[in-house]
Amino acid sequence: MVRLLERDVPITGVGHQFHTTMASLNLANMEAALEKFAGLGLVHAVTEFDIAIGTVTERNLIRQGHITAQAFDIFKEFHAGPETMYSVTVWGLRDMGSWRYYDGAPLLFDDYFNGKWAYRGAAGLSIPAEPRAMNAFGGTVELTEDAVTDVAWDQLAPTPIADRHAFGLRWSPDHVTALVEIADTDADATDAVTFTLGGDTYTVGRDGGGDIDAVVGETTDGWRLVAHVPAAGLAEGDIVRFDVAVDDGDAVLGWNDAGVLGEVTLREPLSFAAITEIANAPTIDGDIDAAWADAVGIATGKRIDGTDSASADIRLAWNGDGDTLFLLAEVQDDVIDTSAGAAHERDSIEVFLDLGNRKNGTYLATDMQLRINAAGELSFGSGDAAAQQARVTSAVQVVDGGYVVEAAISLLDAGGAESLHGFDVQVNDARDGARVGVRNWADPTGSSWNNTSRWGVIQLAVDEGDVAPTPEPTPDPEPTPDPEPTTPAPVPGDGGSDDDDAASGGTDENDGDGALAVTGLAGSFLLPLLAGGALLAAIGAFVVRGIRRSRPV
Repeated sequence: MVRLLERDVPITGVGHQFHTTMASLNLANMEAALEKFAGLGLVHAVTEFDIAIGTVTERNLIRQGHITAQAFDIFKEFHAGPETMYSVTVWGLRDMGSWRYYDGAPLLFDDYFNGKWAYRGAAGLSIPAEPRAMNAFGGTVELTEDAVTDVAWDQLAPTPIADRHAFGLRWSPDHVTALVEIADTDADATDAVTFTLGGDTYTVGRDGGGDIDAVVGETTDGWRLVAHVPAAGLAEGDIVRFDVAVDDGDAVLGWNDAGVLGEVTLREPLSFAAITEIANAPTIDGDIDAAWADAVGIATGKRIDGTDSASADIRLAWNGDGDTLFLLAEVQDDVIDTSAGAAHERDSIEVFLDLGNRKNGTYLATDMQLRINAAGELSFGSGDAAAQQARVTSAVQVVDGGYVVEAAISLLDAGGAESLHGFDVQVNDARDGARVGVRNWADPTGSSWNNTSRWGVIQLAVDEGDVAPTPEPTPDPEPTPDPEPTTPAPVPGDGGSDDDDAASGGTDENDGDGALAVTGLAGSFLLPLLAGGALLAAIGAFVVRGIRRSRPV
């Protein structure tokens, strides 16, 4: 372009095409692409623009709205400087007519010409916060007087409500069990919790009365509520739309913005084990001494990859002040192979530890992925390997039919009696220099290496504990199905006469201020976008008439 201009080629404008997806879009790169052409004295136009979202969910549609708003802020800022952004053309009017329809709702209007959140983002109108998302493990809590203190709630990482209250969920086929922890010491007649599941809403008061069955208990900081929210036909892998809001007499605070439902993915029952306190710490030397006799056992019964692959019997224990977790793994593996170049491809066990059971998803600094192979070599996943290695003492012995791993792992300052921690353990089976099988205890996806949210939970129990009942492992876990694409509901306020809504019923003629009117088969609209005459033109199965440019292109 620069060379052409230097040779006096008559170029007065440049067009930019931005066909992208939410997964791949980098707004900084978009801005950089515009800046590459700055200072050339040209008129700019975004001649093609759309953002495909993949799976069509309310969460993704709202996210698309925010990203569209950010993109148009970049265009406005570029236009406000020394450059001229003449127009932005969205490549199509409604999703159904888009050439990228099957990539997921790429335009500003849905199949039925309803303005989406992306429309509001382009027009600079308000958009709610992105719906929140969480996992809910399978199970229920009976509505007895002890429901509010049931140990099942201690096993879940609390989900905050506006950084003041918190809640947790379990699910069964015919209901969702919810615990809500309300920080409110001033009892008020209006104190209540409201649940929304799909299209149904239920309210329960502080006295336990309301639309659904519930149990309420007062606490030193406020009150707790456990309720069964009715449902039908729920199944593992479903994604349900849900919200919970607390009215504490001063304000109504929800998990999501008012009128927005979050997404709850229904997961497998949570793997849980209460870990025995033993009298004496075992000697970490690879020999199975008497200290392990009373330790709690768990098994790597979930097959993630491979068929007849190695498995392990795992024993866990603690003693003293509870600052150390002791692990014994008896691995059944007829062929020992540690020849692979990559550490995870060798015969090994992997230990995943989430101090405090934060279930953060991405690894925190205190989360650990420890790998001990059959040759006794240690390796680590994310984080500071040296800091993690300083927390571990281990020993390995090869025995007939496999190998034995012993380890002592520091819990830092997160240990102690009754403390809970996220946990998983995995066996990697190798043959001929490659991994051929994977089995583990908790996460059926095999994604423990990069996601902590599906790990099981262990608790350092004061009294001798047994492994809590967990379902039989699925030999070949199925991937979580994507929800069926749905047509989003009309955006609240669109098509009305509110002041913050864009005008409708525009004309097909430029009125001299640089506005571009687009008239088409389904009517007409006028969407002023940028100060000084730059506009948004949405062009699909439309006829564009009467465009009078205020600047030459």
